[in-house]
Amino acid sequence: MRWNEYEHTDEENLKWSWLRAVEWGAFPIFVTQPIIPFLIFFFDWKIIIGVIIICNWLWNFIRYRYTNLSISTTAALFVSIFKWISCMGFGIYFLIHKDYFLAALSGLYPFWSGIVGGINIPSQIGIIQQKFMRQLGYEKVSREKGGDGQYYRLEIIDRLKRAAEKTTNPTSPE
Repeated sequence: MRWNEYEHTDEENLKWSWLRAVEWGAFPIFVTQPIIPFLIFFFDWKIIIGVIIICNWLWNFIRYRYTNLSISTTAALFVSIFKWISCMGFGIYFLIHKDYFLAALSGLYPFWSGIVGGINIPSQIGIIQQKFMRQLGYEKVSREKGGDGQYYRLEIIDRLKRAAEKTTNPTSPE
């Protein structure tokens, strides 16, 4: 199920890309939300949290250099479907086995992940969002370029440029 930017308004696309940018900023922590409770079942929780913190720290070197809207969209779908099933399932399992700390850690991991993510260097969401909007076919026209700082579809920008060229140079062929 892929987001179809043509079925949504410009404002909806902007909000949607902002959400994906927030998730992309701390992608290792975000994408592991349904996986961590499963791993806690097999490994020591301190090691798992430590590895996630290290992976998220290493992600700081990647998150602006590489942005992929398809991966972000797929991850958001994966996490939204499986995180509560996994977290609540393993939380209940640990509760039944009277391991209350692991029950709280597993069952509430989506909330704990925000705390773990707080250890990380903050993301510049606007930079990531701008790259995602570009992948959706939008361009932000800055005030310095005569725009109003809003996002516009690239095909609209191209039409406006051609119209401006026709008015300034009416003899040019097109």
